[in-house]
Amino acid sequence: MRPYFPNALFALVAASLFSGGGGRGGGGLVMLAAGATICSDGQYLDGAACVSCGPGTYLNASKNTSVWPSVCDLCPGGEFVATSGADRCYDCLPGEYSVADRTQCASCKAGQFVASGTACQACPGGTYAPQALNGACLDCGAGSYTLKKVRGAAPTH
Repeated sequence: MRPYFPNALFALVAASLFSGGGGRGGGGLVMLAAGATICSDGQYLDGAACVSCGPGTYLNASKNTSVWPSVCDLCPGGEFVATSGADRCYDCLPGEYSVADRTQCASCKAGQFVASGTACQACPGGTYAPQALNGACLDCGAGSYTLKKVRGAAPTH
């Protein structure tokens, strides 16, 4: 947990303390502001109340050195979180992408690849995917090509 300090001076001291700095001397006594609101990672500050991040969003405030955030971050493409109060997101499996609200992953099909972690795209001509792939499809080998709507390389005749 990290406290939120409405006073900038206390915020600076708290940021140093909670980021492991402990001040310039590497330790020491720190006075906390009266009435400081303490939130956990996975929560944002709404006025004076801590509110859990919703599914598909997260907040890891230990990475921040400023005052406590007032919004949660949407999980990046290719990641998801299904529960509330998350401090991190989880990777989708290979061949899967995260749906728009980032609460789950969905699978691409053979002949497709995951683009930007957020959608499936068909393999372009000259490439193939025997199962869904991440980032790009495989190049057809010498003497092989793909036909439209064929999932895989076809030998040249």
